[in-house]
Amino acid sequence: MGIGEGGKTIAEMLEERDRLIAETGYFYGLKELELHDEDPAKMTRFNWRLTNACITAKESAKLLSATPTVRTFGECLFMLLLPQGDCITASHGLAGHVASARDQIAYMVRLGYEDNPKIREGDIFACNSPRYGGGHSADNYTYVPIFHEGELVAWAAGINHIAEVGSALYSASVPIVSPTTYTDGWAYPPMKIGDGFQIAKWWNLLWKEKTRMGNFNILDSNMRVAGSIMIHETVKNVIEEFGIDYFRKGIREILERERRRVETIVRRQMIPGIYKHAYWRLSENKGQVGPSFPFADKDFPIHTPIELHLTGDGRFSIDLSGTSREDYHSWNAPSDGTRRLALAWWWLPQFVHSICINTAFDYLIDYTIPEGSHLNPTNEQLSTSIGLGGMATLMTPLWNICKRCFFSRGVLEEDWSATGCGGLLEPEGVLEVGVPWSFGMFGAAGSWSTDAGSFRDGLSAATCGFNPQSDMGEVEEWDLYEPPLVCLARKLPPNLFAHGKFRGGLGISWVFLVVNAGQRLSISFGSGGGPRIIGPAVGMSGGYPGGYTDWHVIFSNTNALELIEKGMGYPTTLPEIMQWINEGKLKVGKIQYVSGGMPSIPLKDGDLYVLSSHGEAGWGDPVERDLSLIEKDLNEGWMTPGVGKDIYGAVAQSVDGKWQVDKNSTNKEREKIKQTRREKAKPFKEWWLEERELVVNKEFKEEVSYIYQDVLGNAKAGAQFRGFWRVGEDYQL
Repeated sequence: MGIGEGGKTIAEMLEERDRLIAETGYFYGLKELELHDEDPAKMTRFNWRLTNACITAKESAKLLSATPTVRTFGECLFMLLLPQGDCITASHGLAGHVASARDQIAYMVRLGYEDNPKIREGDIFACNSPRYGGGHSADNYTYVPIFHEGELVAWAAGINHIAEVGSALYSASVPIVSPTTYTDGWAYPPMKIGDGFQIAKWWNLLWKEKTRMGNFNILDSNMRVAGSIMIHETVKNVIEEFGIDYFRKGIREILERERRRVETIVRRQMIPGIYKHAYWRLSENKGQVGPSFPFADKDFPIHTPIELHLTGDGRFSIDLSGTSREDYHSWNAPSDGTRRLALAWWWLPQFVHSICINTAFDYLIDYTIPEGSHLNPTNEQLSTSIGLGGMATLMTPLWNICKRCFFSRGVLEEDWSATGCGGLLEPEGVLEVGVPWSFGMFGAAGSWSTDAGSFRDGLSAATCGFNPQSDMGEVEEWDLYEPPLVCLARKLPPNLFAHGKFRGGLGISWVFLVVNAGQRLSISFGSGGGPRIIGPAVGMSGGYPGGYTDWHVIFSNTNALELIEKGMGYPTTLPEIMQWINEGKLKVGKIQYVSGGMPSIPLKDGDLYVLSSHGEAGWGDPVERDLSLIEKDLNEGWMTPGVGKDIYGAVAQSVDGKWQVDKNSTNKEREKIKQTRREKAKPFKEWWLEERELVVNKEFKEEVSYIYQDVLGNAKAGAQFRGFWRVGEDYQL
């Protein structure tokens, strides 16, 4: 006898679900939504009871966390799942994790957890390993089974991004340079961590032993359990009110209803066809892992081509033929849960407009990924510390495909170009009293700008593609958890946006001063430098692309503390810092410029650190921008006159303290810009012939050759390459 419905095992229920979907095309074969049709009001009340259980759990349990990452930024999620793992509904917050939770439950089912270690009322399970469906080891999941008269009827679950994962090579929560699984930090498979609704004592001891921020991570674990138990109790009450038969059928109908809803949205807003996009990035490992890992001490170029097939009935098929090989970098995505989570970052904000955040959309997607690639690795020794980021490179191409479709369908409110920015500032050190610490700051991750649309500028520091409920947090609170780093200012500096007829939103900049560094202090910038995870946007209709990366400037051996002690103030922007240096007011011993993922850099008292997240992509030709919008940007300080003239052709002068653009002079300047473009333009055929010569002679840089070897090694991608460049079928590198 199993613990599932009618004495079935959960494995049998999982097989039944998959069979019925394959045979009928409907979730669990539900061609009719009988409960919805019979009494829509009752079903709505039932649905809201379950959704509110998740929302209430999140808003209450998050107060148990010790970190602003959860309390303010909202980097958590609570869910209700079917016995087989499908998410029925969820709270607000880190919504994409509905997809990976499903896979983690499926792993437990297929590994036979029903028999060993057994699943009982009051048990508590946990997992964070990407090899078993997790995103990365920073994302920790907790599961509490819900039983009714001995039958497993659902799971309550909570997930959050923790402060620090115990990586030996990199601090805080996202070790962006990790060559093997043995340097990823503490990643654990699905495991039972408690019973009788109590966490085992050994679980807390492990957190203290394995991570620098053990007490913080213990509180987060308690938070996830507390929220899951709250959902557990509410579901018990719902079953008592509605009956077990209604509950079983109702939760399945919710999923089928949402599947139909998103399918309708896709068919209404998208256009069937084949869409292609490609993305490249560089995993910058060289010089960071040293002689200990000579096989990984190099930069890894990674190529992720995408071919999306969209059918007329609203189904997606994603082909990643030709994607780069698995290797000794951090971007290997080892499980379906990791990949589905990254894909959820694409489809959730595009198609899910409902009270229910769940996994219904997953049944409209299938994908093909070559075995042995970094998105389907076979070598279990390789690092998976940001495999989630490896797969998330698809997010920007898929976003942009959607936006082109929306624009073509006239859905202009949704037609912005798409990118993303903002990684994690991740310092670590030892305080004067000997206490080790490490903490990821989500300020940049929670304050992305948005890209321009076809009729409006982008928004500045307003969103986060991973978390629809994000917030950049309070400066004072981040200062509290990263005590040596005092934030002097965070501002929207001028010109930090991509240009266009409609410009992207401005990026945001922080200036930090090191005060009382303690015994040791270093900083790194995780998540692969923010946009290096998900790729730069290409801009639309002549708009400039979004910036490629975040960037950093470190000023060492300064007299900033002395200036403050003398009451002379402090600089609050990078231009102001440079001005003070030029005036001789600020003394600096060394200046370091770093872009993208920043390696661990030591800091000491008085050092200044500037972090800037780039602005986002533009839409339309900049020389078509309305002059009144340019004047507004000039007068509000978002654009300088030089940029206005060089990029937009706008000739402006200050009149009584207000910038005014001269229309006639601007028209002449814009014509000069257009003429210069004509002179630089080259016919495609001419460009193609020149580039083909390089291909024929194999005149590639090492990084390009690395990418093309993987492309040519794949039958489909290799045929496309050889066909485009018209080289023989035996062409190889």
